[in-house]
This record gives sequence, structure tokens and C-alpha cells, in this order.
Amino acid sequence: PHLESLLNIASAYMLMGRLDESRATLDYMLQLAPRDPRVHHNLAMIYQLQLDTPKALEGYATVHELDPSFDQSYFNAGELLRHQGRGH
Repeated sequence: PHLESLLNIASAYMLMGRLDESRATLDYMLQLAPRDPRVHHNLAMIYQLQLDTPKALEGYATVHELDPSFDQSYFNAGELLRHQGRGH
């Protein structure tokens, strides 16, 4: 399967609020591309939407380790911390 297509499908599910389907697609993608920062970023976004801050921050940290230049992940992590009252 084409990773770009799967990523688009997972993102569309997320936008529709179908987080279980998005998560299942991303879990499958992890098997195909375990070091793709986009997969980890989208998983972190799901945790963020589910208000699971520790797992979301852990996911964003994984993205930073895999690709320190993945800017969106820093933005999302910063917004999450800001909303938790821990950002500056």
C-alpha cells in the first residue's frame, strides 16, 4: 500500500471524528514504516484529541527524535502545554 494514501485516509478519519478508524490505519502504518515521523505525529494528535496529555507528549517527543525538523510537532506539543498551563 502507498503510505501517502494511508496517511491521507488516517487524517480524513481523524477530521471526521472517527478516531478508532484513524488509529487502526496508523497502527497498520507503524508496521510498514515504524520510523515515519508523520505516523507518530498523527498518533500523538489522536491522543491529544482524546485528552491523554502524557501519551500525546510522548508521541511528539518520538517525532522530535525521529525528525528534529518536523515543525508541526513542536507547534502541537507547545499548544498542548500552553492549554495545560505549562507553556511560556
